[in-house]
Amino acid sequence: MNLLDFLRTLSSSQCKVDDIKDYLENTKINLNKNYTYAMGATWILPLPLVLAFKYKNLEVAKYLIEHGASLDTYCKKYEVTPRNIMPNDFKI
Repeated sequence: MNLLDFLRTLSSSQCKVDDIKDYLENTKINLNKNYTYAMGATWILPLPLVLAFKYKNLEVAKYLIEHGASLDTYCKKYEVTPRNIMPNDFKI
């Protein structure tokens, strides 16, 4: 799995912790970095925690936070922080 596959997996409402666990354990990804992807044009990729909240994967969001994702990192793709879009009843 590469970074794009990881983000695609997070973009599924069916994403579970087990779906991303191996990637995070075997990759040195910075969960708070706004990565870009160039293919003809340059695309800003969303933060993983923003995707978890956007697709209502709250167990995945907790796992990402436990592994270093910050609620206060600004996502350039969606122009929000994860804290801005997390559910009001989300418990860390």
